[in-house]
Amino acid sequence: MTVWPGGNNLAPLSWQLLGGVANVPNGGYNLNAYDPASNPYGFENNGHDENFLPMLQNMCDVAALCAYFTAQAASAANQQTAWQTLTGTTAFVSMSSFTVTGNMTAILLPNGVAGRALQFTISGSPVYVHVQTATFSSGTGLTTVTLFESTLSAGWTAVQYGQDPNNDPYVSTPSNFTGDSGSGGAAGLVPAPAAGDAAASKYLKADGTWTAVVIPPAGGSQLIEYAIMGGF
Repeated sequence: MTVWPGGNNLAPLSWQLLGGVANVPNGGYNLNAYDPASNPYGFENNGHDENFLPMLQNMCDVAALCAYFTAQAASAANQQTAWQTLTGTTAFVSMSSFTVTGNMTAILLPNGVAGRALQFTISGSPVYVHVQTATFSSGTGLTTVTLFESTLSAGWTAVQYGQDPNNDPYVSTPSNFTGDSGSGGAAGLVPAPAAGDAAASKYLKADGTWTAVVIPPAGGSQLIEYAIMGGF
């Protein structure tokens, strides 16, 4: 164990490790005399009073970084074995679309969800794209695939699809929900209120708009009906 001034016992070589990886000047934490100007990370001359707790925090940061990079390495290893060959004959249509023989919609749109990662090998290098739509035509026997990206070029030698979530499928931002105009709306994100809507006591109506509550003037005859739990 490395014994610090003041009797603090720490893991061996922990200060050397931090001196190499922590983003601090003067080589990081050290056993030299503490001086606020010339050696603010020293532990002698009561430097441990200043630096012991910050060093422990830095050690936690380093441990977190190690865990992060370990997870990234595991993710990369999973990804390397996750790609599956897309069977069928593929053909270039445009920079953002291609066709493949057979009905591949179940593979390219699992559960009808867009975003499956594809890897094209073009001129010996991988090009990564993500499926937006996949439509099969029984007349032609082809599945036409459109992509979120526009990075394709003709002449690829292989096409693979991502099989594992570690391939980071494309995640598009959902649209705002559609309000009811008589035939029902559609699910989506809540639209952001504008500046001043809170001060104006606005609420989100079923038609999709932020609307101010109408309060009749004192002594007026206007009737306000509040539908609470299905109405009165």
